[in-house]
Amino acid sequence: MSINKKFILKVISTICIDCVLLNTDMNAHEAVFKLNTNGQRAVNFLGPGWTDTNILSCVLRCLQIYQSCFSVMFYEHNKYCLPGSSLVTTSAQSQLKTGTIYYNSRVCDADMDFTWYSSNDVGVCLWISTEQLNFNDARKTCTAKDGNLYTMKVNEKIDILSVALNGSVGMFWIGLDDSLRWADDETVITPELRQRLFGAKQPDQVSTGQNCIKYTAGFNTLGGDTCSTSYNYVCELKK
Repeated sequence: MSINKKFILKVISTICIDCVLLNTDMNAHEAVFKLNTNGQRAVNFLGPGWTDTNILSCVLRCLQIYQSCFSVMFYEHNKYCLPGSSLVTTSAQSQLKTGTIYYNSRVCDADMDFTWYSSNDVGVCLWISTEQLNFNDARKTCTAKDGNLYTMKVNEKIDILSVALNGSVGMFWIGLDDSLRWADDETVITPELRQRLFGAKQPDQVSTGQNCIKYTAGFNTLGGDTCSTSYNYVCELKK
C-alpha cells in the first residue's frame, strides 16, 4: 500500500481527553480523532486491517494510507487496527463490544450535523441553516459550532458551495465582511475573485450602508446588504 501523506504528532492527549490529535508538518492539516460513545454509529471499513502498537500508531498509519481515513477501530486485546471512512448509523452493538471506535471530528462531526463536500483536492465540512438570522447572529451560530461563516477563496470552494446549494433559492450570509476580509483568516479577497463574484455595481454599495456580504444561490454571485437583514447562512467547520 502506498503512503500519500506525512503526519506528525502535534498535541498529546492531555490537551484533548479521549482524542488523538495530529497535523501535517507542511500544511497544518489537522486531524482530531474523538472516541465514539454513540452505540448507534459504526465504522464503514475502507480495507484490510493490520497489527499495530497502539491507537496513535493505528490512526497515523490509516491517515498515511487512505486519503479518506475518517475513522478507525482498534482492538486493544490483540492490537489490531481497522481503517474506516465516515461512520454509519446502525442498530447493531457488536462493533462497540469488540473494538474501540475513533472518528475524525475535523473531517465532519456528525454530532454537529456537518456534511462533507469536496472538489479536486479541496474538502470542507458544511452546515446549511434552515432558519434565517441577521449577519451577526449567523456568525455567532457558526462560532458556537466550532466553525465560521463559509469562505470561498479558491475556485474549488466556489464549486463546492454551488453543489451544496443546488436547488436552493435566495440569499445566504457568508464569511466576508464589509472590508472584504474573509472570516477564517482576515485576508482580503483577491482582485480576481472580486471581479468574478461581485456584480457590476458591487461591492461599491458596501460603503454606502450595505455592509455585510450575501451569496445568491443559483448565480454564484456576492452582493452587499444591511447586516440586520435575515437570511439563511452557511457555516464551515474550522480546520
